[in-house]
Amino acid sequence: MPQPSGYYLALDKKAVARLRSTKGDRARRAFVVDFIRTSPARTLCVDETHYLLEFVNRERDVPESLKWGKAMHKGQFYRLERLETAAVVAALAALPNDQAALAKQLRAMDEAKFRYHNVSFWVAEEWEKQGRKHVVLRDTPARAFAQLEDIRAFVGAVPSDHTLFFAISYYDGGVLVG
Repeated sequence: MPQPSGYYLALDKKAVARLRSTKGDRARRAFVVDFIRTSPARTLCVDETHYLLEFVNRERDVPESLKWGKAMHKGQFYRLERLETAAVVAALAALPNDQAALAKQLRAMDEAKFRYHNVSFWVAEEWEKQGRKHVVLRDTPARAFAQLEDIRAFVGAVPSDHTLFFAISYYDGGVLVG
């Protein structure tokens, strides 16, 4: 079972107003699912490598802003964050621009610290059953770099009159939209 996937969402002013007027966590989760289904061009699904990218920056004292912002959801096991686009752009710029440099940073990271902060208990149990001993596998740097390029392209294309959000569910293995 993989780590939960997250979604970047680019909401226009009308959608932001609808989200803000939506009261309650359950209703806001439904709003996000509906937005993902009806506005695929304004969403980007990111796999678990966003955890690695955030961690690489954290270990280099770059502020965590790829997925942390103003919380729009109060419940546990789900996050909906309004992000500051400029902060996300700065965090993305702090990451390496080539796969070899990112691979070097990923392989140098403190895996025990990463597991403590980022690996959900049910994922750790699944990894143990599979015999997985490391966070960074042979294909991880290539996947992480491809994901980084996707995030850079998505964030770079967000119109100035849109607001960037990050949503992630820790329910059901992280499936937001089935």
